Amino acid sequence: MNAIKNLIEKLCDLVMHGRFSDETEVITNTVSEVMPVVATEELPEKHPTMMQEVSGVNNAGNVVPLVATDTPLQKATRAMMAMEQFLGEQYDLRFNKLTSETEFRKRNLSGACFQPVGQRELNSFCIEARKQGIDCWDRDVSRYVFSDSIPEYHPFRLYMDELPDWDGIDRIDSLARRVSSVPLWVKCFHRWLLGMAAQWLETDRLHANSVSPVLVSRTQGKQKSTFCKLLLPRELQRYYTDSYDLSAQSAAECKLTEFGLIN
Repeated sequence: MNAIKNLIEKLCDLVMHGRFSDETEVITNTVSEVMPVVATEELPEKHPTMMQEVSGVNNAGNVVPLVATDTPLQKATRAMMAMEQFLGEQYDLRFNKLTSETEFRKRNLSGACFQPVGQRELNSFCIEARKQGIDCWDRDVSRYVFSDSIPEYHPFRLYMDELPDWDGIDRIDSLARRVSSVPLWVKCFHRWLLGMAAQWLETDRLHANSVSPVLVSRTQGKQKSTFCKLLLPRELQRYYTDSYDLSAQSAAECKLTEFGLIN
């Protein structure tokens, strides 16, 4: 910087004394002397207070600072990517097409089950991310968790896909005989159960299952509702209900799309 200052002073001196047009050789020599010195001088370092840091995460999963040379958009994008990576490493997230809910479970936790994401969980996600130095807010977490970035799934189709191949043994008739051995009942129950499973898989979108079994007993406590509930495996028990109000049409239609079995 001193070399540049000396060059300016010499040029000003030439101009003030009226020798600017006659001393081009002097100017050329002066510039030739100064430029090599300027090239070797180092620029002063930025003051530490000028370096605004924004946190991010590198490929190794470590939080790293992002310097102020990033634009506001770049900073926001980096922070969003860091948050997505953090949540992906800590949780399994999926979108339930039946309930229109995002579900989560802790990764690397034996026996962990998926649970719906609520406001309490969103707040916890945000707090955990900020503890890791990620510059995000609850609205950023919510925007990501409830977006199409989360893979969707259908509970019944997922359950069916994970079943082993059928071994060829028909177990429906023996199940029906636990209620009654009347041939008509066994036949109708068999057809109804297959039709219900077909609806779960949406194999036919034009026709619905029009058969409904009716369990009747002369006395109470015969575990009719218990039998119906046990028709669904443990993984799908959430989609059983015996609360159904036919007088509320809108609510009834919603339950038809949300539940797999209504008693």
